[in-house]
Amino acid sequence: MAQLLHVVTNDPDIANQVTHLLWTNKISHVIIRRGIAVLDGGDERHVDVIEDPAFNDLPLIIETVLNDEQLANLTPQIKQLIPEKKGQVDIIPAINGGAKMDNQFVNMKCFIHPEERWMIEKNYEKVLKVLQNHHVTWATVTKGLAGYGENTLQKFADIDEFVHMDEKVPVIIEAIVPAAEIDQIVKEAKPLFTDGVIFTTPINIIDKNI
Repeated sequence: MAQLLHVVTNDPDIANQVTHLLWTNKISHVIIRRGIAVLDGGDERHVDVIEDPAFNDLPLIIETVLNDEQLANLTPQIKQLIPEKKGQVDIIPAINGGAKMDNQFVNMKCFIHPEERWMIEKNYEKVLKVLQNHHVTWATVTKGLAGYGENTLQKFADIDEFVHMDEKVPVIIEAIVPAAEIDQIVKEAKPLFTDGVIFTTPINIIDKNI
């Protein structure tokens, strides 16, 4: 069963160690993003106040999808890399296609490596069109700070060295999708990219203003 590994830390050295561990274990579709604010392990708030983001102690978010065997092997090693109050590790279970759910909505995440060819419609734009055709609102696209896909031979950049966004960096599409439509949406979206993965998990909506 696939599950989402979600790691948060504001220490670039720890983030690089976690990323390197995933890389050496041949884990694909790893994306690292940087937040604009964080409450750290000591309840201290860090915000974007310095022009160079590398000196702001801002949160680094590492995400990838793992199977049960990979989780059992890597989760203890990742936890050993993160001292107390220096980060957090979360495991979020996925749903199986066609599974019966009580939830009315699903959180859908697409980890996509964008096309590098100039002036050609990017993969994430194709997926957005699928969501648009199903009248999904407030779908977001965020660019990674660093990462790699299944067909990438090496990491694009170390976190502390990556300053400018680059077309080679993966992106994440995230949307709240009606559970009744998720199987059809995934069926239409999967053929649109070869280097990526789709992750879905049931959620409860508190307020959906559309």
